[in-house]
Amino acid sequence: MGTLRNVWARLKALLALAALGKARAASATADPKKMASLVQQFTTRFLPLFAQIESHYKQKAQIEAKLKKTVDEALKLTQALKQQIDAANKNGFTEGRVREDLDGRLEEITDRLKDLKKDGFQVQWD
Repeated sequence: MGTLRNVWARLKALLALAALGKARAASATADPKKMASLVQQFTTRFLPLFAQIESHYKQKAQIEAKLKKTVDEALKLTQALKQQIDAANKNGFTEGRVREDLDGRLEEITDRLKDLKKDGFQVQWD
């Protein structure tokens, strides 16, 4: 196996050899011109698609980097809020079940944000 780029490079080299008739069997009956034409048609149509795939792949990497940066900002805000609520709770801001639920949800959103930072778009959104 290998990267897409490496696999394509190896395939392209083999297609070029085949199109030139360099790998032709002695008893071959396939029309070499027809096969060269097929290889040329495939390559002509495949190259732009491969370029688009590469472009999408690079865009995805950029989006994931932006996602991590945004998640970092959200984590900072969430942690700051938790500290402020903890401080306010010392003065009776919340108590009992509401306090427990609030603490639990803050921990939960912090955990999900950490998962999102670590795993990116693999995290379930809805």
